[in-house]
Amino acid sequence: MKKVSVILLSILLIYHTDLFSQSSYVQSAANILKQAEKLPKSKKEEIKKLLTEAKGYIDKAAANAKTANDEKMWYYKGVTYSMIDRNVLTELEKNAIEIATDALINYINGNKKGFYSDEANVSLIDCGEGLVNKGVTLFNNKEYIASINAYKKIFEVLPFDKSDNLKRNKITKDGIDYNLYLDYNALEDYPNAKKQLQILMDNNYNNPKIYLFMYDILLNKENNPDEAIKALQKGRTLFSEDKLLLDYEIDYYVKQNKMDVLLNKFTEAITNDPEYIAMYVNRGKVYQNEKINKPELALADYKKALELDPDNLDANYGLASVYYNRAKNYNDLMNKLSFNEQKKYDSYKAKRDSDFKESIPYFEKTLELDSEDQVSMKALNQLYISIGDYEKAKAIKEKLDSK
Repeated sequence: MKKVSVILLSILLIYHTDLFSQSSYVQSAANILKQAEKLPKSKKEEIKKLLTEAKGYIDKAAANAKTANDEKMWYYKGVTYSMIDRNVLTELEKNAIEIATDALINYINGNKKGFYSDEANVSLIDCGEGLVNKGVTLFNNKEYIASINAYKKIFEVLPFDKSDNLKRNKITKDGIDYNLYLDYNALEDYPNAKKQLQILMDNNYNNPKIYLFMYDILLNKENNPDEAIKALQKGRTLFSEDKLLLDYEIDYYVKQNKMDVLLNKFTEAITNDPEYIAMYVNRGKVYQNEKINKPELALADYKKALELDPDNLDANYGLASVYYNRAKNYNDLMNKLSFNEQKKYDSYKAKRDSDFKESIPYFEKTLELDSEDQVSMKALNQLYISIGDYEKAKAIKEKLDSK
């Protein structure tokens, strides 16, 4: 009996010693992490040494069956790898932020004792922010597959953001879906790029560009013009005053030789609502298009828009550009005349000077409404010189040179 008791006691001691040594790995990692946290970032080598030790201990604990699913192990594994990521110690582990994320999620999901709950949630949200930064950096470095993996990992973090901390930092599901589109598009993986755009469109993502991107894929990558224009028109319905969407729609109908369709759309909208300012501006742009080339009708529409809203930026710029472009056309006609056509020359010159002068107040108003509009600045610089107002020309030139 005594011999059996001694054997049993020996087994128990061995088991207890083994279990203690494994759990001590977790505690050793915890103690080292406390030391590392106290050091300033300037002590990079000392921090690296401590985190190398902490990683060694926590990896041993994670590899042992007795502590592999221990709550404290998951927590300190998350903290260890999070600190490795924050200190940019990629030589220790290049996927530290992903490992930290997995460990903290495992800890939170299995935490029955409630220890370190707040700390774990804060650390996990920090991981979410770190994953975004990593995704952006990888995208900028053209490592698109790795960027996609980083972004997809964020979807695992979002459900734990109960206080909307990520949202306050503009990290949202829609934003991640948009970044994933950019990655897939850069890879020329158009089926997945299209899938991401459709997700954004279904979620009513507030960005008109997604409709341009969908239009481009459908038209230029899938050769499906009918679906392409539908996507563009949906965008135009939601963002009726977006200039780029309108430009693309005009370009589409020009290439399809269907400018009459666009004019009919805008005219019908004006008939239904005679004070629909955006439609006067849109129709004016169509009349300005070189395929239509009806500047007088464009002038009439822009003037009507300004009658309804004198501070409408697009109408002011549109009116300025009609006068300015018409003046340039007169100038071109003057340069083509022979020396014995003085009468025509004088007639064109008078019309040119009149149109240049007419354009000035509208360019000035455009610049008042948008002080960074360099097109208006360049035009005004030339116009002021042409009428001899050199002080204003100098002021505009100085503003342009400062850009």
